[in-house]
Amino acid sequence: MSFDDLNLEDTPDREIMPEGETLLTCKSATVRESKATPGTYYVELMYEPATNPLADLIVDRLFIPREDDDDRKKVNKRRAMKTALEALGVPLEVGNAILNQARTGSVTVDEPIDAMLGQQTWAKLGIETDDKGLYPPKNRVSAYTRRA
Repeated sequence: MSFDDLNLEDTPDREIMPEGETLLTCKSATVRESKATPGTYYVELMYEPATNPLADLIVDRLFIPREDDDDRKKVNKRRAMKTALEALGVPLEVGNAILNQARTGSVTVDEPIDAMLGQQTWAKLGIETDDKGLYPPKNRVSAYTRRA
């Protein structure tokens, strides 16, 4: 489709993927700071479904442990990050560097994490709905299942 052929009548409706396993490609990976809880950081991963590049991007957030988290919460956050990195085939050193930045208070936000960009993984998707009906349904990563 050339740029001259674009018109709003031909614009497809938004799509989400069905529940189940699908191949995802990492299009964006960035450390962010929570607006609601300053000092809380997370890695925001944005995935494109490999089988449907026009579907909505799928966002996964990997929260970085905070000093005031209890031991279980710290382990669960580290485990989630390790699982995602392994599924993407990204060296754990990348995650360790992010954790060390958080520990020393020198987190760099809004810069891309180049090692994750373009990597693929298989993941089980779920569908999340807004109980208040304000937002349309969206996909979420339920589990990383295997390396692509």
